[in-house]
Amino acid sequence: MGGQIRVGRKAIASLATDDASVRPPSSPIGTAPVSHIVPEEFDEQNIFEVMTGGQVLVGPIAELPSEAPGIEELPKHARLSIVIPTLNEAENVSNLILRIETLFTEEPQIIVVDDNSSDGTVDSVLAMSERFRRIRVLRRPGRGGIGSAVRDGIRFALEHSDSERVVTMDADWSHDPSQLPALLEAAGDADFVQGSRYAEGGEIVGWPATRRLLSILGNNACRFLFRTGLREHTTFYRVFSRECAQLIVANVQDDGYAWGVRSLVVAVDAGLRAREVPITFVERANGESKLGIREMIGWVFSIVRLLGQPRGIPDRFDQSLSSGPSR
Repeated sequence: MGGQIRVGRKAIASLATDDASVRPPSSPIGTAPVSHIVPEEFDEQNIFEVMTGGQVLVGPIAELPSEAPGIEELPKHARLSIVIPTLNEAENVSNLILRIETLFTEEPQIIVVDDNSSDGTVDSVLAMSERFRRIRVLRRPGRGGIGSAVRDGIRFALEHSDSERVVTMDADWSHDPSQLPALLEAAGDADFVQGSRYAEGGEIVGWPATRRLLSILGNNACRFLFRTGLREHTTFYRVFSRECAQLIVANVQDDGYAWGVRSLVVAVDAGLRAREVPITFVERANGESKLGIREMIGWVFSIVRLLGQPRGIPDRFDQSLSSGPSR
């Protein structure tokens, strides 16, 4: 069955420029072929499209075949996956991907988990995949929370690649991709690397004093209550070893921003090696923040629930994720 998707002129134009600092908005014109027309209605939870290598697959993430068309095993010397959750990030994500690609001599696998954006985000990413063949798009039926998006992306990386490291980062350029090499270097002797605004050398640019104060209080409370030894708990610029990613996917079920704290606590309680690397966090220039009052209230209640739970090494481990992609 044949079909077409619309892609952005400026997203395509950005492929021809070497100026990776340019982040133009997407303009929906032009067409690019895909091999299937995807159903518009999804009735089951955790059903989403996987768009990769010219193919569109639909199904639960756990049942997607590792040898389906367009899903290949990572080269042995390029075992890195980068998970980027998106919701209406067309103005940001294409040039973010372009900048990331310039950092590596071997293409990393980039997994964009999109919550059914309405602004052409998926189209702009698919335009990038015409040049960079190891971009994967997981398109979910609706907004499911940043925690569940990151979890689905990590699970996909574990089940469909031999990635030794999994990176998570935001699509809005608040996480500077030029600082990714420093995080990966720190991951050489750590299982969990946290990009930190509050470690020595870290910085926040563009936040009002009130938001900065709330963030400092929240992170200090997490450090004191959970005794993590870290200064940063709530931003998602991270690098996970495969072992750490497996543990977290199996044990952390939060769907929203609380996933950030709970995943860190699980890693620390399991005795995995955790490190902080200072980052410069820049407030988004394009698009709207997804952190609203509902998400903040949910975060607070999740922390309260976590305090009431016993601490210690998690006793559940998903062995199906421990040996790389299924055959």
